[in-house]
Amino acid sequence: MITSKQLAKREIFYNHIKNFVKEDPGAAAFINKYVEEGILSALHSETRRANDMETVLAIVIERMKGKNDLVLSLLEKHKDKSSVKWDSVIHELTR
Repeated sequence: MITSKQLAKREIFYNHIKNFVKEDPGAAAFINKYVEEGILSALHSETRRANDMETVLAIVIERMKGKNDLVLSLLEKHKDKSSVKWDSVIHELTR
């Protein structure tokens, strides 16, 4: 979660960029280039993290075979804290 102090720092930074581009409009293309590079770098990092998590998940699944109660309890514990919807998996484990 972003604090109000962090938002204020961002606002100062964004205004600095705005004023800089106002004084030197040609700089906008370069700023855009750096923004794009930052976004692509973040995407690359998150993709690597997702790949790592997928690999770990495959290992965990193999080791958790036959331990449905433990898997179910972990899924229910983290159900609302995940970007993945686990409802169908939880449903299958409770059948």
